[in-house]
Amino acid sequence: MYPLNKHLRLSMSISVFCMFLSACGGQGDQVTPKPPELANKTEVSTVPNKKSSVITLGTLKAFPTAEGAGAGATGGRGGKVVYVTNTNEKGAGSLFEAVTGYGNEKRTIAFAVGGRFNVSTWEWTENVGNFTLAGQTANDLGGVHIVSIPYHENSQGIQYKYYQGAIWSYLNQDFDRSIPANGSLYLTHSDNMAIRYISAKGGWESGIHHEARFNAFGTKNCTNLIYDHYSSGFSSYLGKLGGTNRNTGKEGGITMQYSLGHEGVAKHGVGFVLGAYFKNVVGARSEKEQIDKWRTAAGATDFHHNAFILNTHRHTGNIVAGDSGRYKRISNYIYGVGSRLDSFNGNMQIDYVNNVYEASNVNDVHLGYLHKFEIANSIAAPGIAIQPSLYLNGNKVVKQDGSLLISAANQWSMISMKPDESMGEEYRNTPLWGKRHHEQVPDSPLYHRTSAIKKGKYPITVTPTDEVKNYVLNNAGAGVRFNLDGTTYNDDQIDLKYISIAKEKSGPSNDDELGNKSRLVIPNYVTTKRNLTKFDSDRDGMADSWEKKHGLKVGAKDNNAVKRDWTIQGYSIKNNAGYTNLEIYLAELAGDFHLLAKK
Repeated sequence: MYPLNKHLRLSMSISVFCMFLSACGGQGDQVTPKPPELANKTEVSTVPNKKSSVITLGTLKAFPTAEGAGAGATGGRGGKVVYVTNTNEKGAGSLFEAVTGYGNEKRTIAFAVGGRFNVSTWEWTENVGNFTLAGQTANDLGGVHIVSIPYHENSQGIQYKYYQGAIWSYLNQDFDRSIPANGSLYLTHSDNMAIRYISAKGGWESGIHHEARFNAFGTKNCTNLIYDHYSSGFSSYLGKLGGTNRNTGKEGGITMQYSLGHEGVAKHGVGFVLGAYFKNVVGARSEKEQIDKWRTAAGATDFHHNAFILNTHRHTGNIVAGDSGRYKRISNYIYGVGSRLDSFNGNMQIDYVNNVYEASNVNDVHLGYLHKFEIANSIAAPGIAIQPSLYLNGNKVVKQDGSLLISAANQWSMISMKPDESMGEEYRNTPLWGKRHHEQVPDSPLYHRTSAIKKGKYPITVTPTDEVKNYVLNNAGAGVRFNLDGTTYNDDQIDLKYISIAKEKSGPSNDDELGNKSRLVIPNYVTTKRNLTKFDSDRDGMADSWEKKHGLKVGAKDNNAVKRDWTIQGYSIKNNAGYTNLEIYLAELAGDFHLLAKK
């Protein structure tokens, strides 16, 4: 079983934000004023009475609050600091240069500028791993908002090359580099990355149609990757995570945690595509060899404590994987189920634990429209009867009237069929034979496990089901900010809008409104810069004032040194794990110690 640890609810407040900045050592000397509309939408709740005053960091991870398959990423630990100093699409000081211009050299990418970063011609970028993308260094500058804009337009409107380049290439298949990736952040064949506090929006100004299939971001052939406090939306897909399809013997996988995905465009607000399609397995000399490669092509991908609001389907994924696939879905919150939650095709193992699903005003939720066995040999190995292995515990599905469709007593009722014409004779002697679309999958030990996937090196904390909604909505997304007392508020107008929709059970009331361009309100993300000479004179990624406060020497470039004992935000931090000075600084900016104190 997973470790059950009762989270105390974090509240939302604006009033003491300046105290937090002061405690961080003067994170910015130029701070973006908050829009006045935030004051009308912020919700306040009670600050927890008890929290630990001593925090022991015992395990070295991507960052102190990292959990799941990707938590072992070392990112830029021990490497150089690279500053993003402008919002230009490319060139010196740009985000593109910081991500792609250093190969696999270890680096922490910090921001001396915040606001909107327009992207129109980013290509798939490969062999650029070993970095930490520290978006939290711009939290006081208005955040990092990567916005995809269309690359081609004619008199008929926006035109796209459908399924661009490598979007559907999950293994080593070639792709057309002449076509821009048309997304906010596309990485391939790159390992060991930690990406935090980044907002990626795709297609929100284009009014694209259903067939364009535009992505907010994507990865393929990447291992040891963790996304934390990531926001994504206004696209056809929240993202493509190709799974751990390369170096399958390497320990590690992908984690998406404390992130927020929301409504897409053109009635196609899809979540993620994960794993490996059989047809994309290349280099095999026979079908048997191709099948053997497919069976081991995908590794572990974990989603926990994320919010998905008004997506149409496949919220955490269309999962296609062989025997080595391991997928955990723990303590996520979904508002608006749509036509289906997840689809899976292959022999992978999947755990669904303490997730909460609520029907939106667009449509109610029904049996047969939740998690699905998608039998389609066009994407899985032909001639093989798929046999996914599922564990379900503590999930809750709530109908529009507030009644429970799924509770502890009928967890397996979430699983139904989605077969196509490829359901052949290989299924004749299985419990799936003759089952039609939307029919329930028979509750058979062939498919239904009674125990969870074995805990990994970085186990995921499980939030009690009744606390998932409030906890996740108060802590998910790139717009989350922490006050000195541990309360939170959200600094992004778009994230706040969708969080409010979920809390109030509001939003569009029919399919025609969902994904309509008229609903996509674009905030004015003002570019805000800081003076690095005054802020971080030695360019070691840490504010000079913070270094002085904690007894570090300005000018020594001691970002990669290790200090064992810290006093931060009223907590006594025991750094037994050996996080570097820079990592401790980044953890404070990200609110990690407040989260750890309440576990």
